[in-house]
Amino acid sequence: MVNYYSKGLLTLYKNDEKLELGIILSAQNSDIAKAVGSA
Repeated sequence: MVNYYSKGLLTLYKNDEKLELGIILSAQNSDIAKAVGSA
């Protein structure tokens, strides 16, 4: 689960111009993490 969050955060911090994309990725990663955690 940590890897999912890291990728989203790296997108946010490294690509300021792609901030919206980073937010979307983070949201999707959170959903994935929740699914994995509840599985």
